[in-house]
Amino acid sequence: MPWGGDVWGADFSTATVTPGQRLLICSDGLTGELTDQQIAAILNADHSAQETVDWLIHRSLRSGGRDNVTVVLVDVKEGN
Repeated sequence: MPWGGDVWGADFSTATVTPGQRLLICSDGLTGELTDQQIAAILNADHSAQETVDWLIHRSLRSGGRDNVTVVLVDVKEGN
């Protein structure tokens, strides 16, 4: 194995999403620095996904940034 014999596990879950929703996947580097209310305010500020990710990371780092910050944001669109 490439990691010296350690086995990496992953948590999986499913969610039903609808067009117009945003799906946020992040590390505790974000949630450990910002409150749910702060995160929600930034998510709902009507900016593009990239601008929102940049702002979430910026705010987390400015609030202390004691851990790595990982943020993935998906804007759910209407599909065919």
